[in-house]
Amino acid sequence: MKKLVLLILGICLVSTSFAQLKFIKRIFSNEKDTTRRASFMPIPVFGYAQETGFEFGLGSIYSFYVDKHDVTNRSSNFFGAASYSTTGTYNVTLRGDAWTKKNGLHFIGEVRFKDMPFNFYGIGNGTVEADKDKLVQQMTKVLFDAEKAIAKNTYTGISVGFENHRFTDKETGGVYSTDPLVYDKDGGSVLFLGISQSYDTRNSNNYP
Repeated sequence: MKKLVLLILGICLVSTSFAQLKFIKRIFSNEKDTTRRASFMPIPVFGYAQETGFEFGLGSIYSFYVDKHDVTNRSSNFFGAASYSTTGTYNVTLRGDAWTKKNGLHFIGEVRFKDMPFNFYGIGNGTVEADKDKLVQQMTKVLFDAEKAIAKNTYTGISVGFENHRFTDKETGGVYSTDPLVYDKDGGSVLFLGISQSYDTRNSNNYP
């Protein structure tokens, strides 16, 4: 079974490497891509942190043009990544950035789920290493922006978002649980609505 898992992982890494080399060659090529075809690139995720241990996963980027015949049409792209650590934590992120024909409308979206530990030392400037308290943060985040072109390179729109945070103290009796200055220890949620304004003159929004 272990050999089968290693074989599958090896095939995935080799396929990812070939896809990346092809994509990178295309980016830095002197030849102009007149087809403006869509592209897909998988990305391996590796990392290490003291709190999470070794982290591994897979990400990917998909890029395309809504209007292939209009050379001024900005490229739309979607990004996704999921990782898991040796301590059982996870991080999942999905992001999208889309432009309609003639760049008249611009949409941005993000969805994220995270379960990650971190060290808490208290509040204020007098914190000490001895008070280190290990917490786990569970976060859910949803964000959506919609903008409309009101002038050249100028966009105005609305932004809607929601975030939920939950905190768990892994060490009973730690500073997080006992410090009276820490309020709402379980976490909470927030829902917000705002106005977005952007000015963008890039000729390549993926690789400025």
